[in-house]
Amino acid sequence: MSEFDIIWHRYNLKQNPYFTEPLTIEGSIVPIETLVGRDKEKEDITTNISLGGGTRFLVIGEAGVGKTSLVNFVRARARKNLFFSPINEIKVQDDWTPTLLVIDVLQNIYSETKSHGIKIQNNNLLKTLEDLFELSRIVEADDINPEAVLSISLSQATRLYEDLVREIINAGGYKAIIIHFNNLDNLDEAENYDKLFNNLRDFFQNKHSIFIFVGSEFIYNIINYRPKVRQIFVNVPIEIGKLSINEMKMLIKKRISYMRIGNRDYIEPHSEEALKLLYTLYDGNARDILNSLSTSVQHLKDRNTPTFIEEVKLKEILFNVANEMLLKKISPNEQKVLNEIIRLKKTTNSELANTLQKQRQHISSYLSKLLDIRAVKVDFIEGTKKYYSPTAEALWLKFKVTEKEIKERRTKELNKIEQVQQSLKKYLG
Repeated sequence: MSEFDIIWHRYNLKQNPYFTEPLTIEGSIVPIETLVGRDKEKEDITTNISLGGGTRFLVIGEAGVGKTSLVNFVRARARKNLFFSPINEIKVQDDWTPTLLVIDVLQNIYSETKSHGIKIQNNNLLKTLEDLFELSRIVEADDINPEAVLSISLSQATRLYEDLVREIINAGGYKAIIIHFNNLDNLDEAENYDKLFNNLRDFFQNKHSIFIFVGSEFIYNIINYRPKVRQIFVNVPIEIGKLSINEMKMLIKKRISYMRIGNRDYIEPHSEEALKLLYTLYDGNARDILNSLSTSVQHLKDRNTPTFIEEVKLKEILFNVANEMLLKKISPNEQKVLNEIIRLKKTTNSELANTLQKQRQHISSYLSKLLDIRAVKVDFIEGTKKYYSPTAEALWLKFKVTEKEIKERRTKELNKIEQVQQSLKKYLG
C-alpha cells in the first residue's frame, strides 16, 4: 500500500466518519438528514419559527454538542415550507459595529437571492446592493477599515434591509426570513453586547424576520444581567444537551454506513468499549469524542491493514500523542499545574496558588505557557476571575496504560492467535 493511500479505504470507507464540522444545509460530508436524536429540541426550534416574523431567540449549549447542526437541520426543513433562509449561517465577529452587522446580513441575503434567481424589481435597491457588495469585497481583499469606505449609516443600512426583505417576501410569497447567527460567544467582553445590541433594536424588530442566535451556555448569564439586551431576545432560550451513549453509537453507525465504498461490508474502526471510555472522559461531548477517535486512527503505526482500535490501544495512542504534544514541551512545575487543572476540571489562578502553595505571579507564568501550547483554555470569565480548564487533548494524559492492562491485552492476543492457528490446522488438515 502506498504511503499516500487514504487511511479510511482500509476500512472500506470513502473518508473520515469522525469529522467534527457541523452539518450544513447543502454541501455536508454526509446529508443533514443523518442528524441523530434531538426530537424535543427540533420541536422547540420549529415552534419558535412557526411564530413567524418578529421572533428572536437563543440556542445555547456547551461547545461541541451539535447546536449549529441542529439549527441547520430545522432551517433546511423550514426552507421547504416557504421560509427564506440563506444556506450559510453568519459568524458573529468581535470587531463588529452595529452597522457592519447589518451589512453582513445584507450581503448574506443578497447572495442567496442571486442563487435562488429571485429578481429584485426595485432598480435603485438593486444598484445600491450591488455597489455595497462590490465595496465590501474590495474592503475584505485589501484589509481596509470598512466603515471608512462604505460610508453608510446604521439607519440607512436598516432601511436597505427592510426594503430587501419586503422585495423577497413579495417576490417569493415567503412566510418570513430566517437569519442564523453563529458563535455569539465570540463577543468576548460583556460590554460588547451592550455596544452591539442596544443600537440594533429597530433592526431586530423587523416584522418579517426571525433571528436565531447560537452560543455557549454562559451567554444567557451575560445577557440576563443586561436588561436592554435581554429585551431583544423575546423567547425562552433553547438549551441543547449532550447525546446519550446510544445516540452517539447511532450517529457514528449512520455516518459509517453512509460512507461505505459501494456495497462492500465496512469495518468499524473502533470498539464499543473504546467509545464508552471516551464518552465517560468527555461527559458525552460529541466533538471531543469524534476528534479523539479520528486522532487514534490517524496515529496507527500499521498503515496496511484495518487495525481495530480497542480500549487499551486507544489509551496507548492518545496518551502518546498528548505526551509528544504537551508534556515534552513543559517544565516539571508547569506539569504540576496542568495535572492539578486536570484533577479540578475548572479552577482559577488563586485556587491553584493556594492548592500548590505557589505565588500567583508564578502560576500566571505557568498558565501562560500552558495556554500557548493548548494544554489549557479559558473556560469562562466571571467578573475579574478567569476559570481555566484542560483542553480535550490534555485529558488524554489520563489514559496512561498500566502494566496490568498491557499483560491482559497480550493474553487476549495470544489466545486469539491460538484460536486462529487451530482453525487453520482444521482447514489445512
